[in-house]
Amino acid sequence: MRGDEGTYRRTLRRDGSLVVDIVYSRSSERRVLHNGKGYRSTGGKFEEVTGPRLHAMVHQYNELDLPYSLLDGSCSVTELRGDTVNGDAVRVLRCTDRPGNRMEVFVNAENYRIVKCEGTFAVGTETTSLSAEFGDFRTIDGVILPFRIVNYAAAGRSA
Repeated sequence: MRGDEGTYRRTLRRDGSLVVDIVYSRSSERRVLHNGKGYRSTGGKFEEVTGPRLHAMVHQYNELDLPYSLLDGSCSVTELRGDTVNGDAVRVLRCTDRPGNRMEVFVNAENYRIVKCEGTFAVGTETTSLSAEFGDFRTIDGVILPFRIVNYAAAGRSA
């Protein structure tokens, strides 16, 4: 975030709840998504968030819930196109949750690992995107997990 590095600790429940603890070298924050509302705390006192901050929390929930929502059909999937990520061929899928939030999911065409997720949403008259790239995959007790996740946020174009 803004050139800083740190750790994220995330706790997800399938009912739409998410707690994220973010600890960087210069700052820390806790984010909570519960019952469709978002809250954040930077000094122990929670405040409700709306707009882009809430959209970011919903996106992060959908990103983490993606394997489950693909299995149980709680999101719809449309294949969009072929592309590349870090020189590797990928298939780009659009995944849409029941409330209509959309995310593009980049799946490695050779090994079927999700290597990137990107969500785009309106912020006033402009759009912004949040994305995460996954790498350094390792197998732990038979489950393949990414040990490196790089998050990006970018202001976009005028709508």
